Amino acid sequence: MEGAKTKSSIMPKYRAAMKLSDEEKKPVMAELMAENDAHRAESLPEWMTLWNAKLEASSSGFLVGESCTIADLQLFCETSGLAAGGRMSAYDLSPYPAILAHRKLIASLPAIVAYFEKAPKEGREALSNPQ
Repeated sequence: MEGAKTKSSIMPKYRAAMKLSDEEKKPVMAELMAENDAHRAESLPEWMTLWNAKLEASSSGFLVGESCTIADLQLFCETSGLAAGGRMSAYDLSPYPAILAHRKLIASLPAIVAYFEKAPKEGREALSNPQ
């Protein structure tokens, strides 16, 4: 996928920027963040479609096998960030029903519920909005 090419083209620029003074670094980092965000906005639908299809093919609702794995947790975390926004505006997950179902499944697991009960308010909000 194109993601690897773009990421590898950004990393040398990022490493070089780390050697600059704080004032010199600001515009360079802003440019790199904009470049990364533009690429992400362009490639995200392709990735989301891929993960949605993988989940649709799953009989368990999990990405791999019959129980939660690190892959499920990673997808849950990544889609939590997308749904919440952050630097990018919130990403609409409604075109990906299997991902929404997966988020609800992961959010309902007892260990995840217990974790978020202890989490700061922001973490609880991510869990309470499985979309």
